[in-house]
Amino acid sequence: MNPGSIKVLLNASHTVAGGGLIYLESILPELARAEGIEWVLVAPAQTLARLTLPVGWTARAAPRLGFFGVH
Repeated sequence: MNPGSIKVLLNASHTVAGGGLIYLESILPELARAEGIEWVLVAPAQTLARLTLPVGWTARAAPRLGFFGVH
């Protein structure tokens, strides 16, 4: 972590398809413009495979959850 920066975790663990995915794809470049923030994106592996993450972002695969899955 860079001195003076903060780390922000973006929880997209339920973003797989539809409007949520489209929104996530469109908001990532806007969030990446913020200075002094180190971003960590948590999303399903299939979502991470579809995304182009901004430079410097960290990605973590969310655990697979079923319909009645719990965190």
